Amino acid sequence: MVRPRSGGVQPTEWDILSTLWDLGSATAGEVTKAIQTRRSWAYSTVKTLLKRMVNKGLVRARLRDRVWRFSPVLSREELRRRQWEHFVETAFDGSVIAALEFLLSGARLTPRQRRTLKGIVKAKSRR
Repeated sequence: MVRPRSGGVQPTEWDILSTLWDLGSATAGEVTKAIQTRRSWAYSTVKTLLKRMVNKGLVRARLRDRVWRFSPVLSREELRRRQWEHFVETAFDGSVIAALEFLLSGARLTPRQRRTLKGIVKAKSRR
């Protein structure tokens, strides 16, 4: 299996991946139709993006009944995790604490959001 390369996934690629996660597997035409509510891309644009994403290892392509079907290589959660890890490694020298401190220093959290965040941290620390 091709492993996705390190580095950022572009917003256009997230849109296509989100569509594929929703559909599971799709042809370029099905992706084009499904993505129309967010992007007004032509079929040729979607086909080009899918080809690039196959080359990057983000999407796999399989020929079925003479039609190419595309599906994501990674789950949404796994790709988010990898992108987060790459971001932390690149921007914060691998320090998750520094990244979280940076995010929270600029966050405008409501009292409810603060309580929720504290609950999440408390629950995770019990493990």
